Amino acid sequence: MDLLPEMKCVIFAFNVFVGWLIGHILFMKWSGYSKIILLGLMYLLDLISISSLCQN
Repeated sequence: MDLLPEMKCVIFAFNVFVGWLIGHILFMKWSGYSKIILLGLMYLLDLISISSLCQN
């Protein structure tokens, strides 16, 4: 069964969100700017990959 491109996009976005949430929980032990910068970079990469996938 072939999923629609929109469904692939939604599933991918959901997986990225769950991964980001788990990453956020793991980085709770970290403090200060390193955590903010790392989470920001992860989030930015996720947004880029989502937008590139959704355009296909």
